[in-house]
Amino acid sequence: MRRLDGELANPSDRREQASVPKVSATLGARQHSEWRLLVAQIRHALAPQKPSPSFRRQLGQELAGIAEREAGTEVLIATPSTPRELVLGAAIGSVVALAGGIVYLLHNREQMRARAVSSGHFERA
Repeated sequence: MRRLDGELANPSDRREQASVPKVSATLGARQHSEWRLLVAQIRHALAPQKPSPSFRRQLGQELAGIAEREAGTEVLIATPSTPRELVLGAAIGSVVALAGGIVYLLHNREQMRARAVSSGHFERA
């Protein structure tokens, strides 16, 4: 298989590559610029596009309508979270994790004291 510049996609096959002249060497300057223009047009046409908010809203409504008809129930579409909601959720999660760690350490400390008392090794803290 050859790329647009005439080189082989697999450069390890040197025998076939040597027998094939480069496209840039055989084409005239005009044809070469036409190839470059075509490549640029293809790249532009295949570039990722971001849909408009109205298109996304309309598509969401259409998909929800289809899902409701198929399932026979109401479908709710979640709105994207704002950065404030994400930060708040992360903060709450961190506080819960910290509280859980503290409870674990206190529980473990009490267990160690109970073992020390039951084995006769009592230390004052």
